[in-house]
Amino acid sequence: MQTFLSGIIGFFSVLAGFSGIVGGIILIINGDWILLLQLIFAGVIIPFIMAFAMMPSLIFAGPGAAMLEQGNNFFGSILVWLSTVYLGVVFGIWSSYVLFYVFENTTSFWGAIFASFGTAIGPIIYMTSKNPIENDQDAISNMTANLSAEISLFVMIVFAIFYGGVFFDFVTVYVACFSVLSAIFMIMMNQLFKDQT
Repeated sequence: MQTFLSGIIGFFSVLAGFSGIVGGIILIINGDWILLLQLIFAGVIIPFIMAFAMMPSLIFAGPGAAMLEQGNNFFGSILVWLSTVYLGVVFGIWSSYVLFYVFENTTSFWGAIFASFGTAIGPIIYMTSKNPIENDQDAISNMTANLSAEISLFVMIVFAIFYGGVFFDFVTVYVACFSVLSAIFMIMMNQLFKDQT
C-alpha cells in the first residue's frame, strides 16, 4: 500500500511540476504566444485574488478547530471538512475556468491539456505551500491537500475529454472528487495521529 501511495504521489508531483512547461512549449510551437502570456500572468496574480475568495472558509475552520481543541472531534471534524469543501469549490471554479478558457483559445489538444493542468494547479500548490509546517501532521496535511487538488483536477480534465459538458459539470466533478478525497485523507490523518491528540 505504501508503494502504491508513493507511486501516486510521485506521478502527480511530476505532472504538476512539468505540465506547465510541457504545455507552454506546445503552445509556443502552435503559435499561441498571447495565450501563454495570459496564462503566466493569471498564474502570478490569481493567488492574491484566491486568498480573498478563500477567506469565507474560516467561517467553518475557526469553530471547527476550536471544537477539536476542546475534544469535540466529531463536530469539529465535520466543520473542518466543510471548510475544505468550500476550498474545493473555489479551486473547482478556478480550474474549470482555466480549462474552458484554454480550450477556447487554442487548437492544440495536448497543449491545452498540459497548459490547463499547469496553470490551474500552480496557484493552488503555491497557496498550500504558504501553510505553516511545524510538525509531521502539518507536512502530511499539506501533502494531502495538494494531492486532493491534483487528483481532482486530473479527474475533471479526464471527464471533460471523454464526456464533455458545461462549466457547472466540471465544477461539480472537481468538488465531488475533492470532497471525497478530503474526507478520506482526514479520516486517515485522524487514525494516524490519534495518539498525539
